[in-house]
Amino acid sequence: MVAVARSCVSVEEMMFAVFALWVTVQVLPDKREEFLAAITQAAASALRDEPGCLAFDVLELDAEQHRFGLYEKYRDEAAWAEEHRSSAHFLAWRVVADRVLVPGSQVNTRATVVSGDVEPNLTGEVA
Repeated sequence: MVAVARSCVSVEEMMFAVFALWVTVQVLPDKREEFLAAITQAAASALRDEPGCLAFDVLELDAEQHRFGLYEKYRDEAAWAEEHRSSAHFLAWRVVADRVLVPGSQVNTRATVVSGDVEPNLTGEVA
């Protein structure tokens, strides 16, 4: 996990604005390593380079079915829609995704964070 220090935004400012994205994908069986290399690089780049990216976790949901989940949190929906989706690392990831994902398997679920840890960890420690 990568932790990146950021300027502090109050919990009050973030409580109703934090945008979350839950993505599920299925990876082609022979593309697992390529997928993991590309998605972990994209996640690290988003955390490092995007002030609006608060979290980006990659989870293996089912090893036999090659299913993975991505849990992403952004300052607000604009940070995802405008900053993240136009970044060089996102565009590079999409090129790889076209090669490694089962066509039609990606499902995006959008949400607003209403409780939980919405303040970024500013200590640099892994929680």
